[in-house]
Amino acid sequence: MTLSLQAQNRATLARQLLLQRSPMSALDAIEHLVGMQAQAPFAPYYGLWSRLDAFTGEELSGLLTSRKAARIVLMRGTIHLVTAKDCHRLRPLVQPALDRMLRSNATHGKPLAAVDVTAVVEAAKRLLYTDALTPVKSALGWPSNGLTHRRDRSPRPHAACCPWYKFRRGHSGSAADRSG
Repeated sequence: MTLSLQAQNRATLARQLLLQRSPMSALDAIEHLVGMQAQAPFAPYYGLWSRLDAFTGEELSGLLTSRKAARIVLMRGTIHLVTAKDCHRLRPLVQPALDRMLRSNATHGKPLAAVDVTAVVEAAKRLLYTDALTPVKSALGWPSNGLTHRRDRSPRPHAACCPWYKFRRGHSGSAADRSG
């Protein structure tokens, strides 16, 4: 059986939960999607809100604070929202590509070549065991030329687990508040 281009496109949209809202939980949807773009903190909130019947911002915030989900650099060197289980499986697979991307980066590759990666990773581990850190806070904690956080982004997983933002702005973000 051969699928038409239109049928293939519809199947792709359905697989991505974009044809109709789904009754599944946020955790199940994140796992089903094997990651969602999360460069901007609000993106996964809106992405799940658009895909799921009963999604609330508090549901995703709870997944992040309980470390059942995380925002981390993965595919194509961009930040994705993934389940903890997928995070542990995917990061080792994409690590070689992230290392290559960083070494060949026209802006940061040369200055970072002189950075002691082992020292950066060890400093990152010490800092991460004390507090939840943003890349900016991480950079401020290390004596460097300001590029260390960029180098650190690739050699060790830096998962953003805490939602430092609120989903709602003037509305509760619940399914009942949707107008469409």
